[in-house]
Amino acid sequence: MAGLGNNSNSRQAPPERQTNFRRDSYQSKDSSENVQRRQENTHPPLGWFLASVLCTLVTLYLLVAEGFSGHSTFHFAGAVVGMIIGLVLMGLFRQAINQRTSSGTFADWVVSSTKLGTFVSASGWLFGLTNLVIFAIEISR
Repeated sequence: MAGLGNNSNSRQAPPERQTNFRRDSYQSKDSSENVQRRQENTHPPLGWFLASVLCTLVTLYLLVAEGFSGHSTFHFAGAVVGMIIGLVLMGLFRQAINQRTSSGTFADWVVSSTKLGTFVSASGWLFGLTNLVIFAIEISR
């Protein structure tokens, strides 16, 4: 029974890994196109922000265009635009900000673009919710 295994408590340590690799050997040469693209992506995405503002304004217009009662088609459209399209635009805006932040060269606006974009989208979502409530009241009559 003495040869059935190693009964000693002494174990050999695993071999050590090499950790002294050079980062610059993994980085490729920057072309002028990559440098220009990196410089363009240093600020928040103005296009996604303006699309979110436009979506919120359209939702507000559809809320007040026919008053707080009237055409249920306007209110249904306002609910879809404010609650669904506005949420998608906020996600795309935040994704673009996160990608630009991870590049390491991000320069934010004076007011935080994340907070401003979230406020605009949340406002549009609330206008959309109001449109949905009015739409539900109108079709239940």
